[in-house]
Amino acid sequence: MSHDHEQWDDQPKTIPLTDEEGNTREFYILDMVELGPARYWLMEPAPPVDEEEEGVWILRETQNEEGQDVLVFVEDEEEADRVWQFWQSQAGLD
Repeated sequence: MSHDHEQWDDQPKTIPLTDEEGNTREFYILDMVELGPARYWLMEPAPPVDEEEEGVWILRETQNEEGQDVLVFVEDEEEADRVWQFWQSQAGLD
């Protein structure tokens, strides 16, 4: 497990993400954490389109069939809660 707050400077970083339907959206990168063998990215839509999209999104880094790194939205609530709690403890927010 590792977590490096110094990897980001004070300026918000954005990254374009494309969904399965080919729609591209910008996201603010809030942080990245490694928990067990997995790497997770905490992101926020930039800007959110509606109230449902507000807040932090947790995405897991994985590889697709072609071996490319991709980010997948964490739909499992227990997994998302584990990552969120770990991030809060590492950030001193617990």
